[in-house]
Amino acid sequence: MQLLIPCCVGEPVLCQVNLLDHHIGIFDLIATMKKKNPFERFRQVMPLRRLLPSVMNRCGFFWSKSEKPRGSIFTVGVSSNPKIPQQVDDCSCGVFICKYVETAVVKKVDWSWGQKEMADY
Repeated sequence: MQLLIPCCVGEPVLCQVNLLDHHIGIFDLIATMKKKNPFERFRQVMPLRRLLPSVMNRCGFFWSKSEKPRGSIFTVGVSSNPKIPQQVDDCSCGVFICKYVETAVVKKVDWSWGQKEMADY
């Protein structure tokens, strides 16, 4: 069971949340454009670690009282795939996030698009 959550934490990222494994994968759209401290993205999405268990609990995800989480139960990691296109400008982040989500939800993943094709959207 997975959620895709677009986040704007200074710069746009797409968080892929695996509810069963309790893991948050971060797709950084502009990782190659801005060289930052590698722990910066982790710090920026840390509020999700505490928010998600509360939301899951309110939605009935944890059925028994013994399953209810306390504190932060999610791990966080940067999802890196050399085939995933990177944004090379500062203005097409919304389109990139939409295209990332569109590509991530199809069964046959096609990462053959890139910055040049963004004008088509």
